[in-house]
Amino acid sequence: MIGSVNISSPRDQIEGQEIEKMNTSRQAQTAGRRFRKIPPLIERLELRQLFSKVILFSGQWKGTYQLDAQSTAAASDPHYTGSGTITATLTNGIGTATLSGLTGAAVTVVDGDSTATTTATVTNNSGQAVIADDGSGVTGTFAATGTIEFKDVITPPDGPPQTSDTTNPDPLAFPFTGTYVNGVISGTFEASVYQSGQFSLTKVGGAGAATLPKTRAPAVFKQAVEEAEASPGLNYGGSNADDMAAILIARHEGKVLFVYPDAHGNPTVGVGFNLNQSGAQQTIDGLFGAGTYAAWMASFARTQAQWLADFGNLDHFDDWSSGEWVRFRKEYGATSSKSQNLVSGTDGDILSNVLTPDDPTTGAQGTLSKLFESTLPSYTAGAQSLVGADAFNNLDPAAQAALVDIVYNLGATGTQNGFATMITDLQNGDYVGAAEAIFDGTNTKGQVWATLSATQKLRAIDDFRYIISGLESELPQLPKAK
Repeated sequence: MIGSVNISSPRDQIEGQEIEKMNTSRQAQTAGRRFRKIPPLIERLELRQLFSKVILFSGQWKGTYQLDAQSTAAASDPHYTGSGTITATLTNGIGTATLSGLTGAAVTVVDGDSTATTTATVTNNSGQAVIADDGSGVTGTFAATGTIEFKDVITPPDGPPQTSDTTNPDPLAFPFTGTYVNGVISGTFEASVYQSGQFSLTKVGGAGAATLPKTRAPAVFKQAVEEAEASPGLNYGGSNADDMAAILIARHEGKVLFVYPDAHGNPTVGVGFNLNQSGAQQTIDGLFGAGTYAAWMASFARTQAQWLADFGNLDHFDDWSSGEWVRFRKEYGATSSKSQNLVSGTDGDILSNVLTPDDPTTGAQGTLSKLFESTLPSYTAGAQSLVGADAFNNLDPAAQAALVDIVYNLGATGTQNGFATMITDLQNGDYVGAAEAIFDGTNTKGQVWATLSATQKLRAIDDFRYIISGLESELPQLPKAK
């Protein structure tokens, strides 16, 4: 039964309450087994490499390149060695690069009785350069649009030298890999099957390089990983996906017996049940009798009117953690029970209790749990629809619970729009990618979900840890990240 689970409210956590420890040996063993998979995850996410930061290059760059013939070159193929210059103008890693001035030693190839000497010149060779650093090294492409002109001098054994000009009209692509160290971009590339090369660029003007975090919530991401290292396991219990989801959602939403405003001002009750959502009246009246929904909305209107009378505006009415709400709850008799993760109102007109809690003595179910248990399956179904039934059923139960928790907060459509990368990763069974993608997710307004509030930060960290617990392979322990 949901009401009998002993969990801490996110609002109580903000006040400093410690996370409750798991209370059964089976759960503890499960948590320990899952945690053994977390250190390798940290390594794979390159968290020791700037927490998956990306380097974007801007400004003017200049350098040199060197081309070398591969040993596999055939006599009939033009090939050469030589060097030239590169100039590039980049904006966030993309821009125009010009390769020019190719000069160097001729390559001599013996084909039967003939000797061929090849020289080459780069002309009008400009195009796009794409350069990025994913934390492990520079990668990209110089995609040139010019030509290489070859001049071959063939000397037969029984005749005078013969000169032929050959032009290669094909666009040139120079895929490269390298590093960015002390202001220098350098690396190697392959110009063709038979040509390899090296290059080096230094900044000569403009903005240079900017280091940006890969995720849009790097501080929360870092905290999530550090907490996973410092406190092994999943701390909130539950033996299956449904139980885990119920515990997570109640932990993040809290349990409130009266109608209060959520962060968007919507009248909300119980475990985050939005009374403005589609079908809310039908659900409430269906569970508790005709007219119940109207009575609950009337109680919310009385609370809102009293707030206006006390404060003169609604500036902080939708901010549950504000000082105004602390005073308002105290003034009108609301109380909190940390042991039950419950906020109770009164029997009066203001902060009127419209739901009842579970009986801690008899275990009898209250109306709060009845409402929660009747509506939770629809969110589970929504989560399943996002990744597909087969993929959802193949997920680890803890990963299923995390996805349901996000859907409960944003709805299926909001999750689909704001967490597309996470959904794709879950469909592919990529727990690493899905866990990291939480910190790029957005709400319906395009705001980074993990940074909206202290409660949302805690929610993102919890969901991160539940998803990474779904890693299936047992990998060896690694040292903790510094």
